[in-house]
Amino acid sequence: MTYPPQQGNGPYGQQPAQPYPPQQGGYGYPPQQPQQQGWGGPQGPQGPSRPSGGKKAFLATRNIIIIVVGIAVLIGLKFGLGELFESDAKAAAVGDCLENKGTNFDPDMKSVDCSSSAAEYKVAEVHDNTTDTDLCDAEKYSAYTESSGRRKSRSSVVLCLTPLKPAG
Repeated sequence: MTYPPQQGNGPYGQQPAQPYPPQQGGYGYPPQQPQQQGWGGPQGPQGPSRPSGGKKAFLATRNIIIIVVGIAVLIGLKFGLGELFESDAKAAAVGDCLENKGTNFDPDMKSVDCSSSAAEYKVAEVHDNTTDTDLCDAEKYSAYTESSGRRKSRSSVVLCLTPLKPAG
């Protein structure tokens, strides 16, 4: 069996591979560079390099921050920084004046200057660690009680208040 003569330099009469000519950029794309031959064959353009461990590093940093903040909150609660966030009623002393920013059914007592027109009540007596409103003489005072906290660290106060404004 005989074969027809082959043309060209490559096997089976093929022409040797020619690199593509550089193309002009179009539609917002940068011009393409011709591909280069190397040990591993054709190598295309490289994409953006990923930082090593980027997502893992972010998650590790986030977890460390969460742990540190959690520990700081626990230490603050343990050593009494929770008092910074207590209500004005719990911090009230005899002689302080209060304004009810809530309603009669859901009071929200805020400390105000006694010379202010907003002052509604003056604290006559303070009874800590109780919710017994009978400690206030109902003939002379309005009783206000407030409790907060959990079972083991619950704190409460009863304030006996003198109204500064006539009930209306």
